[in-house]
Amino acid sequence: MKKKIITITFITLFSIGLWASVSLSGEYFTSITVPVNIVDLPESYTVSNISPKEITLTIKAQGWEISKLTLGRKIQFDISAESKAGSHKVTVKNFVNNNSWISSTIQVIEIVPHEITFSVEKLKSKKVVIVPRLDLHFKQGYDRTSNIFVEPDTTVIFGAESIVKNIDTAKTVFKLIDEIEEPFLQEIPLQNIEGITYKAKNCAVKFDVQKIADKTFDDIPVEVINVPRGKELTLYPSKISIVLRGGLNLLGKMSNDDLKPFVDFWTAYKDESGTVEPKLKIPEYTKLIAKIPSKLQYVIKQL
Repeated sequence: MKKKIITITFITLFSIGLWASVSLSGEYFTSITVPVNIVDLPESYTVSNISPKEITLTIKAQGWEISKLTLGRKIQFDISAESKAGSHKVTVKNFVNNNSWISSTIQVIEIVPHEITFSVEKLKSKKVVIVPRLDLHFKQGYDRTSNIFVEPDTTVIFGAESIVKNIDTAKTVFKLIDEIEEPFLQEIPLQNIEGITYKAKNCAVKFDVQKIADKTFDDIPVEVINVPRGKELTLYPSKISIVLRGGLNLLGKMSNDDLKPFVDFWTAYKDESGTVEPKLKIPEYTKLIAKIPSKLQYVIKQL
């Protein structure tokens, strides 16, 4: 039984191979679309404004030749700039012989479009800032507690002068990141810009993430500023409590000395309500939840 299966398999495979051999030996018409590649550029020059970037060739060839083109190596259609700068308008069929993959056994019936335009410009370089494109979503109870750092924060771009002069930033690919709950560090590629190459194609993006908590700082003295000579402003009470929300590690390193609430004498002087609200500059990546009390009574005296 086993020998019969082997024999049947062999006959089947042989038949398929024979059929394929006979089929591929015949001649066929087909169309293939390939990218245009400009060659023979002057030194330190590059290409811009190729139109169109692809051409379609209708060819007649044996099945074997067609299968090699469609299944084999990646092919492109080379057009020579003939080491000349400036604008070019060329007839595509004039460069068929420049492409070794179009052998003598392949007959080119039609090329669409029949003309290609392109420009050859001086190659320029420019240093630009890298801008991360991030959509950040943090796990409940967590948040970012530092700046977003990019390393390197700049890169050098290379391209045709007409393209380079209009570019001031290199953006990363768009990145959606969900459920963040720990410090972030990830390498992110730069977004491709047509006609531009990068010295550095990737950058490392990092920032700190901490669990968020509230912390109360009690008995913080309120400073009175801008008091003119001969005047005195007394606050009641003279100390307040401050509630901040921020990263657990960040708040843990803070003390009362890091908080400097104040009242401007002239704000109180112009006030008619008898109370004044203390002002406060809070540390970055913290949020003010409460000042207790939120307003202070005051007395202005003449010395």
